[in-house]
Amino acid sequence: MTKNNNIRHSLDVNILLHTNSINKWRTNNTAGTENCASISREFFFTKFNKVEKMTSDADNYALKVLLELEREEAALNDEIARRVYELEAETLAQLKPLYQSRRDIIMGRGTFDFNDSEELLTELFRKKIELNSESSLDDSKRMKSGLPGFWLEVLNCSRLTASVIMPYDTYVLKYLVDISIDFIKSPMGYRLKFYFAPNKYFSNRVLVKEAYLEKKFSRGVPYDSACWRRLRLNSCKGCTIKWYPGKNLTVHEIRFKQRSTRTKQTRYVIKAIRRPSFFNFFDSYSVSMENAALNSNQIAMSNADLELFEFIRTQIVPRAELLLFLKSNPNSCENSSND
Repeated sequence: MTKNNNIRHSLDVNILLHTNSINKWRTNNTAGTENCASISREFFFTKFNKVEKMTSDADNYALKVLLELEREEAALNDEIARRVYELEAETLAQLKPLYQSRRDIIMGRGTFDFNDSEELLTELFRKKIELNSESSLDDSKRMKSGLPGFWLEVLNCSRLTASVIMPYDTYVLKYLVDISIDFIKSPMGYRLKFYFAPNKYFSNRVLVKEAYLEKKFSRGVPYDSACWRRLRLNSCKGCTIKWYPGKNLTVHEIRFKQRSTRTKQTRYVIKAIRRPSFFNFFDSYSVSMENAALNSNQIAMSNADLELFEFIRTQIVPRAELLLFLKSNPNSCENSSND
């Protein structure tokens, strides 16, 4: 066998062995959170130790071929992720009328013909949603009075959202009448809108939170997609809450005496200290790996913020009725919200 044939034979064997090893590694890997590009790169760097230390030309060539295949796979995954995003946008457009009907019911306006769902709706109002203390009201009057506190009850159904709601937040969240979802085309992302009835805490009628999707480029690999073929949330943009004087729930004001060393006069100083609140959700964060100025605490806060955004978008808004219907059974409610 000639030298070229030996190299070609070695190349074929290496490609077969490496491909089988990758497939086996991916099959056994259950984490599901790492991206395809980093999986392949980790495997190759572990297999060969370091690329520059390879002594076989066949191994070098095989590695380049396999990495090129992996790049093509990652590019296809990126395209799939974009199509999934577009399909979600189309589905949301079809769901909008249903969400509008839900909003009308919560706000107690309009007339509705539920046909075969009337019995289920009556049961829902009578036994599961106990938001109106006047039990003597019949269901039609309940409909006209709306469902005050609906979204507060829904948010409290899940451990994740309930954990960020402080007792003083509930006074404002009782005025929350709707949460809607919009898709952002450029850059790709999502927008959550929180609609509030007039209240004594802030003048905003709508609080907006946006989150943007961005591919996370890995070292030396031009394409980098999640194995589950969805683009990741990378950054978010909040809004300015126009609090009325003395009503800002995100800060705690401390009043203390301060004495001037020069004049010896004493004055009172008010210092605002940040405190936990659901309304901190409307701050802006970015987890871009290029932003080296972020410390570990800021990164953790940003990741938690994006996780909360995604949970509200995918679980709270689409499944609000189900979560509230199952509220009487805490185990069922929690399991449903964590699917």
